[in-house]
Formats: sequence, C-alpha cells, structure tokens
Amino acid sequence: MQIPVRLSAALAQTGGQTRLSLTLAEGATVSDAIQSIAHQFPALESKLPLVIPFVAGQQVGRSAQLQPKQELALLLPAAGGKGDRMTG
Repeated sequence: MQIPVRLSAALAQTGGQTRLSLTLAEGATVSDAIQSIAHQFPALESKLPLVIPFVAGQQVGRSAQLQPKQELALLLPAAGGKGDRMTG
C-alpha cells in the first residue's frame, strides 16, 4: 500500500524533502513506516526515535495501523525548558 508522509521542518531540512511516499505491506503500522524511512533515508535515523506521529490530524502511537493513502505526519517536539525567564 502507498502511504504519503509529511515531514516537519527540522526533519525536512535533514532529509532534503518535505514529503515522502512509502510502499508498505497491508496492515503496516506507524512503527513499520518509521523503520522504512530510517532504512531509506539514513540521515534521518538519529531523529526518528524523537518524532511524534500524526494520522488524520490526530496524534497516534507507533503501534497504530495505517490505511492505504492515509497521510502520516512526523513532527519533532518543540524545544523548551525551565530556563530563567527574561524580565523587562
């Protein structure tokens, strides 16, 4: 089955493209898709453990089963932390 994949800006910058198309077996999961991307695009491999997957606008787990032509979006979490706040 064909699965379109949309990459967040940071992933797209590393991978050199914003969209991918994967060919996966029927019944493939988000985890299967991520493993396929790691295999096909080694430059992304180190960032893939951090991604947050979305399908049809909803955050999903890596065990979620994909449907043919259902877009998978992979987003990296935004940076942030407990640093001192600026005062002014």
